[in-house]
Amino acid sequence: MNVPRIALTFVASSLLIAASQLRANVTLPPVFSDHMVLQREIVAPVWGQAVAGETVTVAIAGQTKKTTADAQGKWAVKLDPLKLGEPLTLTVEGTNKIAIADVLVGDVWVGSGQSNMGTPVRTYT
Repeated sequence: MNVPRIALTFVASSLLIAASQLRANVTLPPVFSDHMVLQREIVAPVWGQAVAGETVTVAIAGQTKKTTADAQGKWAVKLDPLKLGEPLTLTVEGTNKIAIADVLVGDVWVGSGQSNMGTPVRTYT
């Protein structure tokens, strides 16, 4: 039997795609990055994507939280309240390992919707 070349290419491509999905990396949304600040003294959520059913471990400041990605690959953990201190490293591990460096714990302020929001904070006294 002579199988057309396009059929073989399709089958090979399908197998490669399926294999790559089995080895998908744990990911975080862009809000998690080096030099970020976590609000002090409250429960802090950390979330992302992974392969459905994959175990994800999140660690920072001596605490470790584990969870399992749901059927859609979504996962989330809640960190115990953190205190002010030296810069930390947040690690997230599944099939791969992500290290977020220079994470500070402090007060997070969000401002929006005012006409004066374009003014640098340093100009206020």
